[in-house]
Amino acid sequence: VNWFHRVVYGIGNHQPLKAVVLLEDSPGMKILVVNAEKDRVKSAAQFPGLRISTSGGFSTKRYLTELVAERNGVAASKLTFLPEEFQHGRTGAQIVADIKAGAADLIASMDPLTRELEQAGAVSTLYDLTNREGTKAALGEVWPTRCLFVSPKLIARNPELVQKLVNVFVRTMRFINTHTADEVFARLPLAYFNPHTANDSFRAYKAAEKLKIQRAYGAFTRGDYSIPPSAAAFVTQVALNARYDESDEGEFRKAARAGGVNAADTYDNRFVEKAMRTIP
Repeated sequence: VNWFHRVVYGIGNHQPLKAVVLLEDSPGMKILVVNAEKDRVKSAAQFPGLRISTSGGFSTKRYLTELVAERNGVAASKLTFLPEEFQHGRTGAQIVADIKAGAADLIASMDPLTRELEQAGAVSTLYDLTNREGTKAALGEVWPTRCLFVSPKLIARNPELVQKLVNVFVRTMRFINTHTADEVFARLPLAYFNPHTANDSFRAYKAAEKLKIQRAYGAFTRGDYSIPPSAAAFVTQVALNARYDESDEGEFRKAARAGGVNAADTYDNRFVEKAMRTIP
């Protein structure tokens, strides 16, 4: 299980994979404006001149921020990004302190950092990509993220096994879609929380896990767990044309451009379509 764009990078680097069931259709990130600027900055059209933190120069947060800007008429080359060290390897408290000291104007982040920034009252949401509706509004399309993917060789060699795996995920998603986050949390076995079993720390850990599930709930796919062909084509096009830095991961992602990736080869919906027909 991993993000759908990993299929694109894999195929482009001669490591073929196919997504067979979609678990989340939004990236779970927000573009946040520091509260000192929230009355002035109302859209990505105002991003030029602002200092933006998105972590690594190869990251999805970086290229989705650039995509939002481009959709609002601002070329990626006009954006000013802070070094990845602003987020990478630092605590939320350190980042909050820097924001309150005026060291950044915009932050693209995911939980748990987003939660810490919001709880500290340091930022306001400008673009919310933690749910399907907000993602479509910001990007113009849903953004497949976590999927189950398998090798084409496994599909050819053992389709029955692939079908059983997909069935398990579809049953799980049906349950998630028909129960609240609190109800799902109540069903988690003790083994989910191990090794965090010491009294006070265990209670704190459980509370943190419950909040994490509640906040992640909006990203879960609802009803249809097949890979939307239009979204697969969209992610493929964006992932292959995004700007990447010269890190090892950035070079790996850039190398996929030469791999002749066809969006239609990134997924196989036969198994999930059968599962959705047969599983209530």
